[in-house]
Amino acid sequence: MDNMASSRSNKKRKSSVNILDVRQVSELHAVESFRQVLIIHQLLPQKYDDYHIMLRFLKARKFDIEKAKKMWRDMVEWRREFGADSIMEDFEFKELNEVVKYYPHGHHGVNKEGRPVYIERLGNVDPNKLMQVTTLDRYLRYHVYEFEKAFAIKFPACSIAANTHIDSSTAILDVHGLGLKNLTKPARDLITRLLKIDADYYPETLCQMFIINAGPGFRLLWNTIKSFLDPKTTSKIQVLGNKYKSKLLEVIDASELPEFLGGTCSCVEHGGCLKSDKGPWRNPDILKMIFNGEAQLARQVVKVINSEDKVITYAKAKTRPPLNVKGNDTTIVESSSEDEDITCPNAMNNCYSNLSLKPVHEEVSVH
Repeated sequence: MDNMASSRSNKKRKSSVNILDVRQVSELHAVESFRQVLIIHQLLPQKYDDYHIMLRFLKARKFDIEKAKKMWRDMVEWRREFGADSIMEDFEFKELNEVVKYYPHGHHGVNKEGRPVYIERLGNVDPNKLMQVTTLDRYLRYHVYEFEKAFAIKFPACSIAANTHIDSSTAILDVHGLGLKNLTKPARDLITRLLKIDADYYPETLCQMFIINAGPGFRLLWNTIKSFLDPKTTSKIQVLGNKYKSKLLEVIDASELPEFLGGTCSCVEHGGCLKSDKGPWRNPDILKMIFNGEAQLARQVVKVINSEDKVITYAKAKTRPPLNVKGNDTTIVESSSEDEDITCPNAMNNCYSNLSLKPVHEEVSVH
């Protein structure tokens, strides 16, 4: 009886959350090919055997599988050396409140699509005082901690709240008052190392960025910086002057935007918006679902589309069985007899190997 009750309970839990996940068929092909290469070279720890993680690395290398494989190998090695997999348990950034005084930043709310909004007030950064309350290495560890927290808690919370898969953010960089005083050597070193971590180990996590209060001096600097960036990256970035409010309000509701950016939120009870960490990840019910594992059991409805955004089919992603592994999971996914040669005509089936297909005309509700 207990087993039957447990089975009914699990079934109920699995259907309690519906998340829509739109995937392009060409990307499904590419990810499955990449996955097979990683398996062959024993580069796929089971904890990273995830469609969206692999897709981000492919996108970062313009779907060149060999370049993506090298990037992936470097990421796996870096995570082992840095201790990224255990950083949420091992690291505590006790100086955060002091750091925010001299480097105002933080997540606040979501945009109209449900993505978390990240804000920095770069013109208010005081690098000298910042390095008096923390160190370069500790700030880098904090930065990685925040990325890990985003993937473990914030993105899943946003996905639950929006009923759609989310794994990228909207960023707002306020450069009002930014000058040479903010760009000391320690500040440049910090920025360089942060950018390397973002680009090499957490690629394709930026959906869009707004740089606001950009004066003539910054625009001149931006034209130089832009020449070194990938055109795909620069296409995500809008540089705006002091008339930015209407543009921000096009993508972010006023209630989700701080007053100092033209919104209506003040978070007085938290001492200001950048100290509030406001978002779905603060919702107790959503947090309970995440920590109880219900988010991983969500009914993930996959909509497969072609290059013309026409729906090919609906599918349900199959949940991979949990691993019975203590501590850091280093289990490597191995090839099996079910794995087909990715060059053969039947390889199309592999693209859907983790999907339960449904007829395209079937209504699939995510609400």
